[in-house]
Amino acid sequence: DFSREKNNIISLLSKKVDGIIISPIDEKSANINILSKYGIEAVIVDSFPYFKNHSYVYSDHVKGSQLATEYLINNGHRDILLMTAPIQEKVKANHFIEGYRNTLKKHNIEFQEELILQAEELSIEGGYTTFKKLLTENFNSNLLHFTGVITISDLLAIGIYKAGIELGFNIPGNYSVVGYDNIEVTSVLSPPLTTIHQPRKRIGKESVQLLLHSIENKEKIRKSVVFDPHLVIRGSVRNIIH
Repeated sequence: DFSREKNNIISLLSKKVDGIIISPIDEKSANINILSKYGIEAVIVDSFPYFKNHSYVYSDHVKGSQLATEYLINNGHRDILLMTAPIQEKVKANHFIEGYRNTLKKHNIEFQEELILQAEELSIEGGYTTFKKLLTENFNSNLLHFTGVITISDLLAIGIYKAGIELGFNIPGNYSVVGYDNIEVTSVLSPPLTTIHQPRKRIGKESVQLLLHSIENKEKIRKSVVFDPHLVIRGSVRNIIH
């Protein structure tokens, strides 16, 4: 929400903070200009670089999406559902869709708009309700021809597991699933979740170090630090190449 983001920034300015780490609602959010106007040091995370007078620390979500899509394609999947985040996470969602589309094109697979599914919220419950609704309300629809699913978050993937327990479908027998983040619980799911790892702790540490250096030194450093995600292969993807 653009207005909420603006109000939050103004609230922090009123408290005379020395610096801000911010994940903006949009890469080109005009609210970032407020920080520049008042000379507040800021590090922008989870967003591709756009403003030249700020440092950025982020994961390459386009590459992460490409890795997930490529892995499913290499295992024979051509109809792949992409479960993205709600509108509040549109920056990340746009990167995912870009990587997904690029990889489909690379393999001469037609992009199908109906296979982009927006979750109701970025949570286990959001993944559960969104996927359950898809299956129960489209029972006789051509929409359900997909064999693989990529989620923008491990939480959404866990929600799909929950829906599977209730509705009786099997992972990876009926649907192969790839998550994103590599949170701890994913390794103990049944089956363990194949996912994309992004180094959250390293992103946090780098962000704080950059911000502290800018606050404490007259010489300002402006850097863009990007971390490459990598694929963690477990048991939630089935090879369907015959």
